Amino acid sequence: MNKKFCVIILYFILFITYMFSQTFYFYLPWDDYSQNVVDLSFLNHKPAGQYGFVTVGNDGHFYIGSERIKFLGVNFTAASCFPQKTQAEVIARRLAKFGINVVRLHFLDNMWGFSIFGYPGTYNNTRSFNSEALDRLDYFIAKLKENGIYVNINLLVGRNFMPGDGLPSSIDNLDWKQKQVPAMFYQTMIDLQKEYATNLLTRLNPYTNTYYNNEPAIAFVEIVNEQGLVHGWLDGTIDILPQEFSEDLRVKWNNWLVDKYQTHQNLLSSGWAIDEPLGPEILRNTDFSQGFQYWGQEVHDVAKASFSIVNGGGYGGSNAVKIVIENTSQTSWHVQFKQSNLVVFSTNVYTLSFYAKADRNISINVQLGMDHEPWNILGFNQLINLTTYYQYFTFTLMPSADDTNARICFTNMCRELATYYFSNISFKKGGSI
Repeated sequence: MNKKFCVIILYFILFITYMFSQTFYFYLPWDDYSQNVVDLSFLNHKPAGQYGFVTVGNDGHFYIGSERIKFLGVNFTAASCFPQKTQAEVIARRLAKFGINVVRLHFLDNMWGFSIFGYPGTYNNTRSFNSEALDRLDYFIAKLKENGIYVNINLLVGRNFMPGDGLPSSIDNLDWKQKQVPAMFYQTMIDLQKEYATNLLTRLNPYTNTYYNNEPAIAFVEIVNEQGLVHGWLDGTIDILPQEFSEDLRVKWNNWLVDKYQTHQNLLSSGWAIDEPLGPEILRNTDFSQGFQYWGQEVHDVAKASFSIVNGGGYGGSNAVKIVIENTSQTSWHVQFKQSNLVVFSTNVYTLSFYAKADRNISINVQLGMDHEPWNILGFNQLINLTTYYQYFTFTLMPSADDTNARICFTNMCRELATYYFSNISFKKGGSI
């Protein structure tokens, strides 16, 4: 080895050794609120709110009275919003030492840990508060206020609405985040949110002796976090809403259209509606007379399934594809039946229709999506409820993007050892939307 190179390596090792010899253990104890040169707590109003409520001035800045205020905040999430009383004061004083003057209380209504409703599994509705959680929350807010720290309370964040709230049992077909989409329009769920807000914000905090709706230390109240109808439309939740909720939304939407446009012709003239005659069939081998030609079957991981053509087994004596799930998987895409290589455009309206049944009452999904990475849904992902007799399903849709290798795909079929039948599958350009 080159002697010069060896000398360079040696010097480098010696330099690194020297540098590490000068390091020391650096630790910031979570419970240190000692008053020293780095203590910034003197900057906070003590107690928070002593000069009045936080307002927004004409210049768009925050004020308390005539004084400008700037916020330096942190986020407390889920169970951390309910510290034990022995910890609450220490946490508040520690935050104040760093100059923190606002705390965002996020996911008070979480469903995976200790929450405002209690511990998971201990409640069957989200209309009653847990007394221990409220007591911890009240005490923590009191200590934050005492140390000059304002509070941001979040309302709808992680609430896992339940049938026990007076909702249809089908609400449990959605995950906790998806459940919040019907909460934007379904009246019972709107009333539940009003009830929650009223019960929380009209309470008396026994440690401050102030009602929350008259507490100047409460600087902000977030009504809803990262949710809305547009969110639900873009992420596909609107397309998989159980019938009770989708029908309610359809009625409300149609009533709004009638109020705004009065007649169908006025609506068409507005440019906000499309009414096109159906074009030629886009799918190939829709009657399965050529077996599975052009139709793909996917089975992944632990799932097992068999696919066959039943001559005359479809609706009205047509041919049907029969899918038998022989081993289950809880991963929705582990069994798929699809036709790919479809060219779709986001400016076009399309109509998808088919007949389907199963050997039991069960829900599956039908999608329009990419048949290539990154496998995105193209604006249509519909939950359908199958029964033991053939039902006719028809959907009018507009893709969320252009694609030259899209697919119509039946999926989410392998959660149970079920048998499915599909016939008369059609996908055409045109329709009313």
